[in-house]
Amino acid sequence: MTITLTPEQETFVRERVVSGEYKDAETVLSEALHLLIESDLETNEGVDNLRKSLEEGYAELRRGEGIRFDDKESFVNHLTQQRKKRRTLNSC
Repeated sequence: MTITLTPEQETFVRERVVSGEYKDAETVLSEALHLLIESDLETNEGVDNLRKSLEEGYAELRRGEGIRFDDKESFVNHLTQQRKKRRTLNSC
């Protein structure tokens, strides 16, 4: 496989090698790909966690366990109180 870098990308890679941070261009690109793969995995994991939370929330609503809010202000107040409780628990 042949990869063509933009002049800015070449400069970036060259600077990392010259600084001694990496031994060669291949190592810089390998690390970049590693970080990209890691980021993709984290993103996918986050999406999976969000889906799971949504499914749990829908199940709670179907069971009648939801909390009804009559307006935005009461909803925001509820969220603020929940955040304060979490902060208190996490600081212990």
